[in-house]
Amino acid sequence: MFCDTLAVAPDLPPGLQHLALCWDWVRGLHDPIVDEEPFTGEKPDFTKLRDVLVARCPSLTGLWQDGDVLFRWRQSQDGSQAYATLIDDEAKEERKNFAAFWKPSDGEGTSIEVDCPDGSKK
Repeated sequence: MFCDTLAVAPDLPPGLQHLALCWDWVRGLHDPIVDEEPFTGEKPDFTKLRDVLVARCPSLTGLWQDGDVLFRWRQSQDGSQAYATLIDDEAKEERKNFAAFWKPSDGEGTSIEVDCPDGSKK
């Protein structure tokens, strides 16, 4: 599984502060899942992966994983945490908030712009 591979990836720097991953799930070689199809699986427990990544990258304060299921996690400077695992319409709506999520909570840090698979830039 992708999450297991990410948890042991050797190239993650300990100073990593934010990590965003987006991917398309595929059922078969040429059968991508389309947005109109409802999610029918069990929500994965991304908190375990988050805990492993935070242990490996102690500076990590934001995690956004977007595939068939959207997981977002943010830790503020006071240590409080907010996270959610979203599917279907909730996930579709939350994806619109990626730019706001990506901004550092303290207003500092480096912003980057990425090309998304749908052609947009975030």
